Amino acid sequence: MRLVILLLINLPALTLAASNSHHGPEGIPYKIIITQTINIALALGILIYFTRKKVADHFQVRHEGYHAEVRKAEEAKDAAEKKKREISERLKKLQDTQSNTINQARAEAEEMKRKIIDDAKMAAKKLAEDAKRTYEYEYQKAIELLRKELLSSSIQMAEEKMKDEIDGKVLQRMRSEFVEKIRVVQG
Repeated sequence: MRLVILLLINLPALTLAASNSHHGPEGIPYKIIITQTINIALALGILIYFTRKKVADHFQVRHEGYHAEVRKAEEAKDAAEKKKREISERLKKLQDTQSNTINQARAEAEEMKRKIIDDAKMAAKKLAEDAKRTYEYEYQKAIELLRKELLSSSIQMAEEKMKDEIDGKVLQRMRSEFVEKIRVVQG
C-alpha cells in the first residue's frame, strides 16, 4: 500500500522528467501540464480515498484528547478556585476570631495564675501547720527532757543532802525499818 502511494506521489515528477528530455522550443506544453494535473489529482484522490478513515480517526482522537485535556484543566482550575475560596474563608475566620482567641488565652492564663497562687497558698498553709505541729512536738519533748533532768538532779541533790544530814545510826535504823516493812508486805 505504501509503495502504491509512493509511486502515485512520484509519478508526476517522473512524467515531467521524461517529457523535459523531448521538449523543444515550441512554447507552453499544455498537454504535459494537463497530464500532470490529472496525475496529481488522481494521486491525491487515491491518497485521500485510502487514508481518509485513518486521517479522520487520527484527528478525531486528537480532538477528543484536546477536549479531555481542556476538561481536566477546567476541573483543576475549579478545584484550585474552590481551594482558594476555602483558604480565604479560613483566613478570614482566623482573622475574625483572632481577638477572641487572644482574649480566651488571656482568660485561661489568668485562671491558671489564680490556681497556681491558690495552690501555693494552700501549700504554704500546710507547711505552716506542719511546722507548728513539729514545734509543739519538739517543745513538749524538750519540756519532758527538762523535767527528767530536773527530777534527776533534784534526786541527786536530795541524796547528797541526805548523806550529809543522815549519819550512820539513822541510816542503820532506816534500813532495818525498810527490811521489816518488806517482810510485812511479803508476809
